[in-house]
Amino acid sequence: MIRVLIAEDQRLFINALQKVIEEEKDFEIVGYCDSGDEVLNSVLKYEPDVLLLDINMPGMDGVTVAEQLRKSGVDVRILVVTSYSSKLLVNELHSLGVNGFILKSDDINVLFEAIRTVYNGESYFTEEIRDFLKKKTEVKNHPTLSSREIQIIQLICQGLSSNEIAERLHISPLTVDTHRKKINQKLNIKHTSELIKYAIQRGLA
Repeated sequence: MIRVLIAEDQRLFINALQKVIEEEKDFEIVGYCDSGDEVLNSVLKYEPDVLLLDINMPGMDGVTVAEQLRKSGVDVRILVVTSYSSKLLVNELHSLGVNGFILKSDDINVLFEAIRTVYNGESYFTEEIRDFLKKKTEVKNHPTLSSREIQIIQLICQGLSSNEIAERLHISPLTVDTHRKKINQKLNIKHTSELIKYAIQRGLA
C-alpha cells in the first residue's frame, strides 16, 4: 500500500483527489495539510511514502517546503502537482531533489503513474522536461528568477493586478509590488508589455 499525504490549499481539488485516489487499491491517503508551514510536521506525523505537493500555498510556498524537507533528511518522495509549468521552476525544484513534477491539468492516469513511479525510487518528468534538465541552457543564459517571481510573472501575464495577485498568493499587495520591482531590475525592463514579451519568449507565460 502506497501511503499518500496531500499538501494543497484548494478544498475542491483535495476532494477530487481523494475521490479518485481512494479508488485505486494500492493507494491510501494518510493525511492532508493546507499550509506550507504544516507540511514538515505532517510528514513526520503521518510518515507518508509520497507527498503530493502544491507550489502555491499559504505560508511557505512549495519550493521552500521542498528545500526544508530535504534539509531535514526526512525520507519521503516528493511529487509536485501544480498549475505552474515554467521550466525555470522545474529546474529549481529538480535541483532541490524533488522526485517528480506534473500539472493539475494532466490526465488522472498520469497522476497514478507518477505516484507509483516515484514510490518505486524513480523520477517522473515528461520527456520535454527531461530534455530540458539535461541541457539547462535556458537557465544558464538568463537571470535567475525565484519561484515566487516566476509565479508573479505568470499571473501578470494572465492580466491580474497587484491586488489580485496578492489575494491569489496569500501575500500583501506591497510584497507583490516589491517582487515586481526586483523582477524589472533583474530583467532590465521598465514596462509590463516588455515583461509579457520576455515571458512568452522564455516559455513562462
